[in-house]
Amino acid sequence: MMRLLKLLPLALIMMAASCSAPAVDVPPSAYTQLSQEFSGAFDLIDQNGQALSDEALKGKTGVFYFGFTSCPGICQSSLRLLGAAHSQLSASEREKLAAMFITVDPERDTPQRVTAFLKDYPFLAEGKALTPVPAITGLTGPREAVDAAMKGFRMAAWRQELEGSALEYTMNHMDVFYITDKQGQPVLLVHSEVTPDQLTALIRRYL
Repeated sequence: MMRLLKLLPLALIMMAASCSAPAVDVPPSAYTQLSQEFSGAFDLIDQNGQALSDEALKGKTGVFYFGFTSCPGICQSSLRLLGAAHSQLSASEREKLAAMFITVDPERDTPQRVTAFLKDYPFLAEGKALTPVPAITGLTGPREAVDAAMKGFRMAAWRQELEGSALEYTMNHMDVFYITDKQGQPVLLVHSEVTPDQLTALIRRYL
């Protein structure tokens, strides 16, 4: 009996710990496991005008989103989702993560334009201000360099002319997230219909 009483506090502690971090159900349809045929290599320019390649991210888990600053709303929604997921991570977890936005429209998206775009969108969700996420880095560069990055990730994007519009054209593209492991290898393609909790859970698998 005495031994049982000594073990009881430990059991209660373990139960409390398990209750404080409930498992998140992520349906298999929410993501796709990627093969070694995908590549996370890139050699681009960040929003500060500095050269940045995948080599600089080695040792960190990466979350990549491809979009463009003239996007009519889809990119903004997905970046808010990424911001919401990021806000659920602890400070130590955030230090292990590199969140990246790569434009598919480098002809228009200069570093300055990417800076203004990222400043407005990733940090709001359901009307609430989230923890600032300076780790979300915007990337642009010459068309050939962006195309090379897209080819490695197998990201599909194409230009669509807009007759009579001041924008002249828009960019159609896949609305997905890529998660890379600490070696920079893409390991998961995550569909944007996931919840912030689910995206956070998938990111944590590789931190």
